[in-house]
Amino acid sequence: MKKQLNTTLTYALSIIGLLCCCFGGLGFLLSGPAFLIAHNKLKDATQNPDDYEGNFKAMNTAKTIALIILIINVLYLVYNLYIYFSGGYEDVFQQFQEAIELTKVSDTSYKITPSENFFVGSTPHGGYLMAIMHKALTSTLPHSCAISSSIQYLDRTEPREIDIEVEVIRLSKGSSAGKVTISQDNTIKCIYTGLCSDFEHMKGYNGLALSLIHI
Repeated sequence: MKKQLNTTLTYALSIIGLLCCCFGGLGFLLSGPAFLIAHNKLKDATQNPDDYEGNFKAMNTAKTIALIILIINVLYLVYNLYIYFSGGYEDVFQQFQEAIELTKVSDTSYKITPSENFFVGSTPHGGYLMAIMHKALTSTLPHSCAISSSIQYLDRTEPREIDIEVEVIRLSKGSSAGKVTISQDNTIKCIYTGLCSDFEHMKGYNGLALSLIHI
């Protein structure tokens, strides 16, 4: 029985690796194996063509895509390591805080013009929009951090001023919940819902300091 030149695994790892590029370039942990799988399959198929069936050209394309995504991740990883070891993260953090600074319109309404420093092509990055909505939510609710959230990107956000509305769903001493919408031209672009709290209200198991039970 001949072996198949199946590109599914290579493409799956490559695509997930591209998404993980946002996490400091850690997508190389997936795009690297994707490239090696395709490379080894092609190498073995070239040496033993009678043992394989499938589209060599498709596998070679998958290998090329995996290599491109791997290079993107490695470059981004090197960039992040350089920023970290050069002490530049404070400047980057400050720049990001300025980029999510909101203009308050009312107690539950805000405006902001997205910073071009956080664009992908000609549209704001999804993670950047999420940070903006988190800022709007925690600026409205009495708690400072979203401990659970979900987001839906409904339409392309244009590179111009956006309107932000916060709907308070629930308020209590320990936690609060709300919904944030981003809109342009009376069209909703994104919806973000979050449950917020403060770390001092988060009580977990604290018996780790106790002595071990004698059996």
